[in-house]
Amino acid sequence: MTSLDREIRTYNVLASMIVRGGGSVYGDHPNRALWDICGKSSLQWAIEAVKGSKYIDKIAVITESEEIKKVLRKIEGVTLIDRPLWTSLNMPRDYTQGIFERKKPRSLLSREASIYNREYEYTLYYLKQTEGFEPDIRISFSADSPLVTSQTFDRLIVKFFEDVFAGFAFCAYPISPGLVMINLKTGRPFRVFQKLSNRQECPQLFCMAGPYIYGLPSKLESVPLEGKEAFIEISAEEGWDIHNREDLFIANCYMKRRLLRERKEVKWEIGQDDKHKNKKGESK
Repeated sequence: MTSLDREIRTYNVLASMIVRGGGSVYGDHPNRALWDICGKSSLQWAIEAVKGSKYIDKIAVITESEEIKKVLRKIEGVTLIDRPLWTSLNMPRDYTQGIFERKKPRSLLSREASIYNREYEYTLYYLKQTEGFEPDIRISFSADSPLVTSQTFDRLIVKFFEDVFAGFAFCAYPISPGLVMINLKTGRPFRVFQKLSNRQECPQLFCMAGPYIYGLPSKLESVPLEGKEAFIEISAEEGWDIHNREDLFIANCYMKRRLLRERKEVKWEIGQDDKHKNKKGESK
Protein backbone atom coordinates (compact mmCIF):
# COMPACT_ATOMS: atom_id res chain seq x y z
CA MET A 1 0.00 0.00 0.00
CA THR A 2 1.38 3.38 -1.03
CA SER A 3 1.42 6.48 1.16
CA LEU A 4 -1.32 8.00 -1.03
CA ASP A 5 -3.52 4.94 -0.48
CA ARG A 6 -3.05 5.26 3.27
CA GLU A 7 -3.96 8.95 3.12
CA ILE A 8 -7.13 8.32 1.12
CA ARG A 9 -8.24 5.59 3.53
CA THR A 10 -8.18 8.07 6.42
CA TYR A 11 -11.17 9.82 4.81
CA ASN A 12 -14.80 8.75 4.79
CA VAL A 13 -15.76 8.60 1.11
CA LEU A 14 -19.43 8.72 0.14
CA ALA A 15 -20.84 7.92 -3.30
CA SER A 16 -24.35 9.31 -3.72
CA MET A 17 -26.96 9.43 -6.45
CA ILE A 18 -30.34 11.07 -7.02
CA VAL A 19 -32.80 9.00 -9.07
CA ARG A 20 -36.14 10.70 -9.60
CA GLY A 21 -37.54 8.11 -11.97
CA GLY A 22 -39.80 10.51 -13.83
CA GLY A 23 -37.72 11.26 -16.91
CA SER A 24 -38.55 14.93 -16.50
CA VAL A 25 -35.16 16.23 -17.67
CA TYR A 26 -34.89 14.53 -21.07
CA GLY A 27 -38.51 14.00 -21.96
CA ASP A 28 -41.08 11.36 -21.15
CA HIS A 29 -38.81 8.41 -20.41
CA PRO A 30 -39.90 7.26 -16.93
CA ASN A 31 -37.54 5.14 -14.87
CA ARG A 32 -34.65 5.09 -17.31
CA ALA A 33 -32.60 3.81 -14.39
CA LEU A 34 -34.47 0.48 -14.66
CA TRP A 35 -33.96 -0.03 -18.38
CA ASP A 36 -32.34 -3.39 -19.09
CA ILE A 37 -28.75 -3.60 -20.29
CA CYS A 38 -27.54 -7.15 -20.91
CA GLY A 39 -29.71 -8.64 -18.18
CA LYS A 40 -29.27 -5.96 -15.50
CA SER A 41 -30.78 -2.55 -15.01
CA SER A 42 -28.74 0.57 -15.66
CA LEU A 43 -29.04 1.33 -11.93
CA GLN A 44 -27.56 -2.05 -10.98
CA TRP A 45 -24.57 -1.64 -13.31
CA ALA A 46 -23.82 1.80 -11.86
CA ILE A 47 -24.02 0.60 -8.26
CA GLU A 48 -21.89 -2.49 -8.93
CA ALA A 49 -19.14 -0.27 -10.31
CA VAL A 50 -19.19 1.84 -7.14
CA LYS A 51 -19.19 -1.24 -4.90
CA GLY A 52 -16.06 -2.46 -6.71
CA SER A 53 -14.07 0.64 -5.72
CA LYS A 54 -11.46 0.10 -3.04
CA TYR A 55 -11.82 3.62 -1.63
CA ILE A 56 -15.59 4.21 -1.34
CA ASP A 57 -16.99 3.54 2.14
CA LYS A 58 -20.69 4.29 1.74
CA ILE A 59 -23.28 4.31 -1.05
CA ALA A 60 -26.50 6.33 -0.73
CA VAL A 61 -29.33 6.70 -3.24
CA ILE A 62 -32.10 9.29 -3.02
CA THR A 63 -35.31 8.46 -4.85
CA GLU A 64 -39.07 8.98 -4.78
CA SER A 65 -39.87 6.17 -7.22
CA GLU A 66 -41.51 3.11 -5.68
CA GLU A 67 -40.22 0.89 -8.51
CA ILE A 68 -36.65 1.99 -7.89
CA LYS A 69 -37.05 1.52 -4.14
CA LYS A 70 -38.03 -2.13 -4.69
CA VAL A 71 -34.86 -2.72 -6.69
CA LEU A 72 -32.62 -0.93 -4.20
CA ARG A 73 -33.97 -2.92 -1.25
CA LYS A 74 -32.60 -6.07 -2.90
CA ILE A 75 -29.09 -4.64 -3.26
CA GLU A 76 -26.87 -5.02 -0.22
CA GLY A 77 -24.65 -2.21 0.97
CA VAL A 78 -26.84 0.65 -0.29
CA THR A 79 -28.55 3.21 1.95
CA LEU A 80 -31.96 4.08 0.52
CA ILE A 81 -33.20 7.60 1.26
CA ASP A 82 -36.71 8.73 0.32
CA ARG A 83 -36.43 11.91 -1.69
CA PRO A 84 -37.50 14.62 0.73
CA LEU A 85 -39.78 17.56 0.22
CA TRP A 86 -38.19 20.59 1.82
CA THR A 87 -41.47 21.74 3.32
CA SER A 88 -41.56 18.57 5.44
CA LEU A 89 -37.91 18.21 6.34
CA ASN A 90 -37.25 18.13 10.04
CA MET A 91 -33.81 19.71 9.88
CA PRO A 92 -32.40 22.47 12.08
CA ARG A 93 -32.34 25.76 10.22
CA ASP A 94 -28.74 26.37 11.22
CA TYR A 95 -27.61 22.92 10.10
CA THR A 96 -25.52 24.30 7.24
CA GLN A 97 -23.66 26.61 9.58
CA GLY A 98 -20.24 25.00 9.97
CA ILE A 99 -21.37 21.62 8.64
CA PHE A 100 -18.49 19.24 8.05
CA GLU A 101 -15.79 21.87 8.49
CA ARG A 102 -13.21 19.17 9.13
CA LYS A 103 -9.65 19.54 10.27
CA LYS A 104 -8.66 17.31 7.35
CA PRO A 105 -7.42 19.53 4.52
CA ARG A 106 -9.29 17.69 1.73
CA SER A 107 -12.56 17.38 3.61
CA LEU A 108 -15.68 17.81 1.53
CA LEU A 109 -18.26 20.13 2.93
CA SER A 110 -18.05 23.59 4.26
CA ARG A 111 -21.20 25.71 4.23
CA GLU A 112 -20.41 26.96 0.73
CA ALA A 113 -20.09 23.44 -0.63
CA SER A 114 -23.15 22.00 1.08
CA ILE A 115 -25.94 24.43 0.27
CA TYR A 116 -25.54 24.21 -3.50
CA ASN A 117 -27.77 21.14 -3.54
CA ARG A 118 -30.29 20.69 -0.76
CA GLU A 119 -31.04 17.05 -1.52
CA TYR A 120 -27.42 16.09 -1.11
CA GLU A 121 -27.31 18.19 2.03
CA TYR A 122 -30.21 16.16 3.39
CA THR A 123 -28.31 12.96 2.52
CA LEU A 124 -25.44 14.05 4.73
CA TYR A 125 -27.83 14.97 7.53
CA TYR A 126 -29.67 11.64 7.19
CA LEU A 127 -26.49 9.54 7.26
CA LYS A 128 -25.21 11.34 10.33
CA GLN A 129 -28.50 11.02 12.23
CA THR A 130 -29.33 7.40 11.30
CA GLU A 131 -25.96 5.71 10.78
CA GLY A 132 -23.48 8.01 12.46
CA PHE A 133 -21.57 8.29 9.19
CA GLU A 134 -19.99 11.66 8.39
CA PRO A 135 -18.39 11.77 4.93
CA ASP A 136 -15.33 13.83 4.15
CA ILE A 137 -15.45 13.37 0.38
CA ARG A 138 -18.53 13.01 -1.81
CA ILE A 139 -18.63 11.43 -5.24
CA SER A 140 -21.70 11.99 -7.37
CA PHE A 141 -22.59 9.20 -9.80
CA SER A 142 -25.58 8.50 -12.02
CA ALA A 143 -27.63 5.59 -13.31
CA ASP A 144 -27.50 7.32 -16.69
CA SER A 145 -23.81 6.31 -16.93
CA PRO A 146 -23.84 2.53 -16.40
CA LEU A 147 -20.64 1.83 -18.35
CA VAL A 148 -18.28 3.52 -15.89
CA THR A 149 -15.98 0.97 -14.25
CA SER A 150 -14.74 0.54 -10.68
CA GLN A 151 -11.22 1.36 -11.87
CA THR A 152 -12.43 4.75 -13.09
CA PHE A 153 -13.85 5.61 -9.67
CA ASP A 154 -10.50 4.73 -8.10
CA ARG A 155 -8.55 6.71 -10.72
CA LEU A 156 -10.77 9.74 -10.14
CA ILE A 157 -10.27 9.62 -6.38
CA VAL A 158 -6.51 9.23 -6.74
CA LYS A 159 -6.38 12.16 -9.18
CA PHE A 160 -8.34 14.33 -6.77
CA PHE A 161 -5.88 13.65 -3.98
CA GLU A 162 -2.80 13.98 -6.18
CA ASP A 163 -3.83 17.51 -7.20
CA VAL A 164 -3.70 19.23 -3.82
CA PHE A 165 -5.31 22.44 -5.17
CA ALA A 166 -8.23 20.78 -6.96
CA GLY A 167 -11.65 21.58 -5.53
CA PHE A 168 -13.43 19.61 -8.23
CA ALA A 169 -12.48 16.49 -10.20
CA PHE A 170 -14.40 14.94 -13.08
CA CYS A 171 -14.22 12.47 -15.96
CA ALA A 172 -14.09 13.49 -19.63
CA TYR A 173 -13.60 11.92 -23.03
CA PRO A 174 -12.26 13.58 -26.21
CA ILE A 175 -14.71 14.54 -28.96
CA SER A 176 -14.40 15.82 -32.50
CA PRO A 177 -14.08 19.61 -32.88
CA GLY A 178 -16.52 19.63 -35.80
CA LEU A 179 -19.39 20.98 -33.69
CA VAL A 180 -22.63 22.65 -34.76
CA MET A 181 -25.04 24.45 -32.42
CA ILE A 182 -28.63 25.53 -32.97
CA ASN A 183 -29.61 29.13 -32.27
CA LEU A 184 -32.60 28.87 -29.96
CA LYS A 185 -34.18 32.09 -31.26
CA THR A 186 -33.76 31.59 -35.00
CA GLY A 187 -33.69 27.80 -35.07
CA ARG A 188 -30.79 27.95 -37.52
CA PRO A 189 -27.51 26.05 -37.08
CA PHE A 190 -24.10 27.68 -36.87
CA ARG A 191 -20.61 26.26 -36.60
CA VAL A 192 -18.96 26.74 -33.25
CA PHE A 193 -15.51 27.18 -34.79
CA GLN A 194 -16.58 28.98 -37.95
CA LYS A 195 -13.54 31.32 -37.84
CA LEU A 196 -11.18 28.37 -38.28
CA SER A 197 -10.95 27.13 -41.86
CA ASN A 198 -9.32 23.83 -40.86
CA ARG A 199 -10.82 21.87 -38.01
CA GLN A 200 -7.38 20.38 -37.34
CA GLU A 201 -6.50 23.83 -36.00
CA CYS A 202 -9.19 23.55 -33.33
CA PRO A 203 -8.13 22.82 -29.77
CA GLN A 204 -8.97 19.37 -28.45
CA LEU A 205 -12.44 19.32 -26.96
CA PHE A 206 -13.66 17.09 -24.15
CA CYS A 207 -17.11 16.09 -22.95
CA MET A 208 -17.73 15.77 -19.21
CA ALA A 209 -19.27 12.43 -18.30
CA GLY A 210 -19.65 9.97 -15.47
CA PRO A 211 -18.88 10.55 -11.78
CA TYR A 212 -17.33 13.66 -10.26
CA ILE A 213 -15.91 14.73 -6.90
CA TYR A 214 -16.73 18.00 -5.20
CA GLY A 215 -14.60 19.13 -2.27
CA LEU A 216 -12.55 21.83 -0.65
CA PRO A 217 -9.39 22.78 -2.57
CA SER A 218 -6.66 22.71 0.08
CA LYS A 219 -5.47 24.11 3.40
CA LEU A 220 -5.12 27.49 1.70
CA GLU A 221 -8.37 29.34 2.34
CA SER A 222 -7.32 31.98 -0.16
CA VAL A 223 -7.73 29.51 -3.04
CA PRO A 224 -11.24 29.89 -4.52
CA LEU A 225 -13.47 26.82 -4.29
CA GLU A 226 -13.98 26.74 -8.06
CA GLY A 227 -10.48 27.95 -8.82
CA LYS A 228 -8.88 24.63 -9.70
CA GLU A 229 -10.26 21.56 -11.42
CA ALA A 230 -8.73 18.17 -12.12
CA PHE A 231 -9.89 15.52 -14.56
CA ILE A 232 -9.12 12.04 -15.84
CA GLU A 233 -9.62 10.94 -19.42
CA ILE A 234 -11.95 8.03 -20.11
CA SER A 235 -13.16 6.41 -23.32
CA ALA A 236 -16.29 7.57 -25.10
CA GLU A 237 -17.72 4.10 -24.48
CA GLU A 238 -17.32 4.44 -20.72
CA GLY A 239 -18.74 7.95 -20.72
CA TRP A 240 -21.85 7.02 -22.70
CA ASP A 241 -25.02 8.52 -21.20
CA ILE A 242 -28.50 7.02 -21.59
CA HIS A 243 -31.35 9.47 -22.15
CA ASN A 244 -33.51 7.76 -24.79
CA ARG A 245 -34.09 4.41 -26.51
CA GLU A 246 -31.39 5.04 -29.09
CA ASP A 247 -28.85 5.61 -26.34
CA LEU A 248 -30.04 2.40 -24.67
CA PHE A 249 -29.45 0.40 -27.85
CA ILE A 250 -25.87 1.69 -28.15
CA ALA A 251 -25.23 1.07 -24.44
CA ASN A 252 -26.30 -2.56 -24.91
CA CYS A 253 -23.84 -2.89 -27.80
CA TYR A 254 -21.03 -1.43 -25.71
CA MET A 255 -21.82 -3.65 -22.74
CA LYS A 256 -22.05 -6.81 -24.85
CA ARG A 257 -18.66 -6.04 -26.32
CA ARG A 258 -17.20 -5.47 -22.85
CA LEU A 259 -18.64 -8.71 -21.45
CA LEU A 260 -17.40 -10.65 -24.46
CA ARG A 261 -13.96 -9.10 -24.07
CA GLU A 262 -13.87 -10.01 -20.37
CA ARG A 263 -15.03 -13.56 -21.15
CA LYS A 264 -12.25 -14.00 -23.70
CA GLU A 265 -9.68 -12.78 -21.19
CA VAL A 266 -10.88 -15.36 -18.66
CA LYS A 267 -10.74 -18.16 -21.25
CA TRP A 268 -7.27 -17.06 -22.28
CA GLU A 269 -6.06 -17.18 -18.67
CA ILE A 270 -7.52 -20.66 -18.21
CA GLY A 271 -5.86 -21.79 -21.41
CA GLN A 272 -2.51 -20.46 -20.24
CA ASP A 273 -2.82 -22.42 -17.01
CA ASP A 274 -3.60 -25.62 -18.90
CA LYS A 275 -0.42 -25.34 -20.94
CA HIS A 276 1.64 -25.67 -17.79
CA LYS A 277 0.08 -28.98 -16.80
CA ASN A 278 0.97 -32.44 -18.01
CA LYS A 279 -1.52 -35.08 -19.15
CA LYS A 280 -2.17 -36.26 -15.58
CA GLY A 281 -3.27 -32.78 -14.59
CA GLU A 282 -0.20 -32.10 -12.49
CA SER A 283 1.85 -28.92 -12.75
CA LYS A 284 5.20 -29.29 -14.44
